[in-house]
Amino acid sequence: MVNNIFRKNSGKYNIFRKYNIFRKNIGKILVNIIYFYILYKPCFCNYLRNL
Repeated sequence: MVNNIFRKNSGKYNIFRKYNIFRKNIGKILVNIIYFYILYKPCFCNYLRNL
């Protein structure tokens, strides 16, 4: 009985952990996109002007 309850809880915890990792990864991706945009936007604008 106790083992069963523990197993159910650990299952919920696993889902929560996966969701947390997923959220952290999305955060990293967003930060990378913003960083890339800030870093390369001036170059891109110059490139368009030179065309």
